[in-house]
Amino acid sequence: MEEIRELADEVSKKASKIDSENEMDLELLNLAFQKKLMGVNADETYGGLGKGYVELCMLAEELGKASGGFAHSVVVHHMAVDALRMFGSEEQKENFLKRLTTKEVGTLAITEPKGGSDVAALELKAEKDGDNFILNGRKTLITNAVFGSMFITLAKTENGITAFVVEKDKAKGLEIKKLEPSGMRGSGLASVGFKDVEVSEDNILGKEGKGMKVALATLSPNRIPFVAMGLGFAERCLEL
Repeated sequence: MEEIRELADEVSKKASKIDSENEMDLELLNLAFQKKLMGVNADETYGGLGKGYVELCMLAEELGKASGGFAHSVVVHHMAVDALRMFGSEEQKENFLKRLTTKEVGTLAITEPKGGSDVAALELKAEKDGDNFILNGRKTLITNAVFGSMFITLAKTENGITAFVVEKDKAKGLEIKKLEPSGMRGSGLASVGFKDVEVSEDNILGKEGKGMKVALATLSPNRIPFVAMGLGFAERCLEL
């Protein structure tokens, strides 16, 4: 708890700037990594704290008091952590999960312009091409997209909705367009275009066609930290 409060204190000092400029303070994110608060519910084997949703809610609440944008960024990052924790293969955990708990920011890329967050209405397509899949379509309102490097992305394949780990630095054809929201500013919200983005079949999270299971299992428990974050907002309002 002490580490959480120390981080929240530092965040509160820069909260106004984050909000007014709609820019994340990357030094604060690095501080969160240093304090091992970017992998609260990931196993220690993979660089996490090995804690649960109670501790994640404590983090969300304290950060919610300090900065809406920063809190939102960290909570969404943990959704990517959770997806890999629950569905990643051992190789994926050693690679992707360790990077998310120690140095790289992740996100969940589900929301689309037409269907919103309705997973069943996804239009992003992933067509098989040898050992790879070619992704085409668009996502929107994706938190952490501006500065994040790993996207847990849902797309339609021939066998149904599938979850992919898309690495920004390897994804040629990925177009990030920063948004100017009225709230949660600084959280890296952006629309993300996929134009012939090539992703290896090794980056499938879970099994092909089982992306709905990945999405629901990730979204359901992680609504609780969002509630805790909202509680932090309310507590801060009462303090003011």
